[in-house]
Amino acid sequence: MPFMKAKKSVSVNDKGLLPCKMCGDRPCVCEVEGIWMAHCMSCENKTKTAESKVGVRKEWQTMNEVKFNINATCSVKLTTFGRKVVHEHEKFIAGHGGNPWTMPGYDRKTGILKTEFWTIMNLFGQSMVMGFNDMPFVNNEVRIESP
Repeated sequence: MPFMKAKKSVSVNDKGLLPCKMCGDRPCVCEVEGIWMAHCMSCENKTKTAESKVGVRKEWQTMNEVKFNINATCSVKLTTFGRKVVHEHEKFIAGHGGNPWTMPGYDRKTGILKTEFWTIMNLFGQSMVMGFNDMPFVNNEVRIESP
């Protein structure tokens, strides 16, 4: 990679860019004699070269953004607070139907809820508040299942 080995390369650790979607590491934006490129610090993920830093930044962001359908099946491991939210929802639904009701896709033993993304956001939306200490998901992680 001659671009990376150039002696006059200016390397800028650009904190405003998304992490690499291949490995999660941070990107670096480099310039050699007026030609710019963004690349991952750990893997081979890189943009095409461009004549401006702005163009390279836009390309990196587009390459590394994550898109998914809100109907995608997702799973979350619930915290104690998250389990309480599910329990309250089950009680609410059962109270309106008269029958005991269990949240579909919820495994009480593991605390894992597996359902569509929109259902998770509908159920936990009011709990998703900046600075709120009781978060419903372990490590704030939502896993998107592969189709």
